[in-house]
Amino acid sequence: ESQRCLETIESESLEENEKLDIITDFRSYVEDLGGFHDAKYDQTDNALNLLDNIEKNVCRAHDERRLKALRADYEQEPEDPVEARIAQARTKWISGRSAEDGYATSDGEYSAAEDEGGDQTWRALAKDKRKFLKAAHLQLMADVSDDFSSVRSICREFQKVRTACPKLYKQAFLGASLEEAVAIPVRYQLLFWDPFNLSGTESDDDDDEGDDEDESHRPRIVTT
Repeated sequence: ESQRCLETIESESLEENEKLDIITDFRSYVEDLGGFHDAKYDQTDNALNLLDNIEKNVCRAHDERRLKALRADYEQEPEDPVEARIAQARTKWISGRSAEDGYATSDGEYSAAEDEGGDQTWRALAKDKRKFLKAAHLQLMADVSDDFSSVRSICREFQKVRTACPKLYKQAFLGASLEEAVAIPVRYQLLFWDPFNLSGTESDDDDDEGDDEDESHRPRIVTT
């Protein structure tokens, strides 16, 4: 009986030591994570704002060119009342668009056919955006440990504590703080978010200054 008690005590002691090691490691991890946030949060925010302004300016310039073309067509064909009304309505719609709309692709007008017809807007944007994202990666994530650079790696560290010490995890509100913990990797992923695949537009003369095809810096978008 005494032997069983000793074995039980020893087992519980080992379990507590393992929990203590996990908590100690997590505390050190959180301190490093805080330093990561201090160093990179503002830089990530600035990169998002800069890319947003680039895209808005491109869309604004594109709309201005389309508006000018529509006005020219409207002035050239006033004898067709139906076409005139359509052109007038189209002109009014484009004129009333705000730069806050960002990419205006839902109407399907910015297609490859339009691009081949002489409008190089999206090819130029795709080329510039690829260069911008490479520069952003070098500034934001190139020098960051894999332990902090992705949502998956951060969640893995939190999960260790949640599994080993569920009561402590709940009492310390670690679950509630997870959103803030993954803020930088999520915002970094937003730089690459391109639901209409506009940045995938290929340019015939785009050699990207001989850059290789390595796209390992591109993060996978969170889908949970």
